[in-house]
Amino acid sequence: MPSRVIHLAVAECLLRQIPAFPCDPDRFRLGSVLPDCAPNRAGHPEIRFADPAAGRTKKTYDLTGFRARFGEKLPADGLYLGYYLHLVGDIVQRKMLYGETGYDPHVPGNVARLHRDYELLNPYMIEKYALKAPPPLPAGIEEEELFSLAPFFASEFLTDMLRDFEMPPVPETEESCRFFSPAMADEFVRRAVLASQREILAFSGGSAPLDEFAEAWESGSPSPRR
Repeated sequence: MPSRVIHLAVAECLLRQIPAFPCDPDRFRLGSVLPDCAPNRAGHPEIRFADPAAGRTKKTYDLTGFRARFGEKLPADGLYLGYYLHLVGDIVQRKMLYGETGYDPHVPGNVARLHRDYELLNPYMIEKYALKAPPPLPAGIEEEELFSLAPFFASEFLTDMLRDFEMPPVPETEESCRFFSPAMADEFVRRAVLASQREILAFSGGSAPLDEFAEAWESGSPSPRR
């Protein structure tokens, strides 16, 4: 999964690139990081299914189920749209990271190393995409229907996210990214923005939504976390 700062960069790009954005910007920013506020990946609704052609069980994020459950709020409510596009971005990044870099989370130390890459990327992403502090948490947000998906610790999460904006850059001569470089982060943002734009268009009937089953991965293969 991309880091919360990288997800926020995607959200900012969408806000700047789409004229007459269909929803409230701050609710959209909050939705774009909200899935990561739940522990143990509970904020990422999954489907597990048998794939006879591959001879194994696969899993994917339940985009279809999310649309069926919250479709009346999409795309006009930014909280729900940001949440949905976060899941889309996770699918995009997973395919990129696992398919193009040779990253293997089962190798001891690799997950911690990827997390360190994300920390090293924070100052770069914040400056390049002109990111501001984490989005505010509205009063009564816990009453949103979306909060029935999982136990969210949004206040604590956003307070912790402030530290991402306080990290000084680390000179490349001292330490550099191993798995997810600045160039890769930029490429991910580009791909995630394009995928998100297609999803927004799909809500108006202008295109087909992402087929999450076509992007499924082998069950038991963990996703990188921030």
